[in-house]
Parts: sequence; structure tokens; C-alpha cells
Amino acid sequence: MGFPGFSLISIAGATTALSAYGLGAWFPSFLIRTHGLSLVETGVLLGGIGAVSGIVGAVGGGVLCDRLGRRDKRWHLWVPAIGAFATAPLILAFVLWPESQQFSVGDSMIPFAMVFIVFGAAASSLWLGPTYAAIQILAPASMRTQASAIFMFLFNLIGMGFGPLLIGILSDLLGPAFGTDSLRYAMAISLVLVLGGAYFFWRAAPLYANATQVNNQV
Repeated sequence: MGFPGFSLISIAGATTALSAYGLGAWFPSFLIRTHGLSLVETGVLLGGIGAVSGIVGAVGGGVLCDRLGRRDKRWHLWVPAIGAFATAPLILAFVLWPESQQFSVGDSMIPFAMVFIVFGAAASSLWLGPTYAAIQILAPASMRTQASAIFMFLFNLIGMGFGPLLIGILSDLLGPAFGTDSLRYAMAISLVLVLGGAYFFWRAAPLYANATQVNNQV
């Protein structure tokens, strides 16, 4: 696409999705192998956290962009950048937190690491809505469908297609050195991609703001 900022936004979304899809695919295995949860416990915890934190993050990201964007359009992409940047340390704490630390909820023992994924899931959802909205605002009216289609193609092809595979390969490579902890460290390494996504969102913000200002003047 020939309008400013689109390439950087697409790279940011694809890079972030590469880690996000990979982590999401391996979270259940990680909780079962490392924290000893059952399949049912894993499904309930991840499903509940994903629904609640995901909604809070997605809605919160939209509200923040609307309010802050009235003063400076760069906030439309700064919010996704901050959300992606905040995701990395939170998910890192989740995957590295000792499995021996747990707390009880009724008759069940919950890994303390789940506290971090509650906030990590919310932070990771901050960028979803604003990113799609930014592409629609940035693209000319006659090209919005194509712009969304290209972005979704890259987002899903790279993220869903290669994210889980990447972490699996990293885990296999780290296996001889770390044994059963190889998945833990593979997931941790993949978070570098989230930081890369944050960087590209931040870089795209001034280009996006300038382009939308020109569009409004026209």
C-alpha cells in the first residue's frame, strides 16, 4: 500500500502476532507440563482470563485512543505500542515464575504465575482495536477493504502460520540444554518479537498522524 505508515503498522501487527499466536498455542501445554494443571483446569483458567482480560484490554484500548487521540493523533498508535511493550515483562514473569508458588481458590491450587497473565492478556489486547481502526482511518475510502484484507492476511499468515511453529522449533533446539524447561525459555525468547512490534507501532505513529492530518485538510 502506498500511504504512509501502513507498512510499519503491518509489520508491527505481524511481528506481534507471531509471538501472540505462538504463546497462545503453547500456554496450555506449558501449564500442564510445568505447573501440573489438568486439561480441564487449564481450559477454565485460560478461557476465563482470556474472555475477561481480553474484553477489558480491547475496550480500554479503544477508550484510551479516543480520549488521548483528540489531543494528538499519534496516540492512536502509541497506545498499541505501550500495550505491546507492557505485555513483554508481564508474560515473561508468567513463564519464568516458580511453579512451586501457588495459592488456593476453594479446593483448587492456582499457580501464582496466573496473576501475571491476567494483566498480560489485558495489555496484549490494547493494540487490537486501535490497529484495525488506524488502518481504516489511514486508508482512502476506496482502498479500505483492500487495506484490511492485506493486513489480516499478513497478521494471520505470519502469526497463526509460523508463531506456534517458531516456539516449537526453539523448544526443540533448547531441549538438550534445558530439558523439560526448554518450552519455558522458548516462550520467553519469543517475547523479543513483541518488543519489536512495540517499536514498529511507535515508529509508525508520526507517519500516521501526518497522513491523517493531510487527509483531513483535503
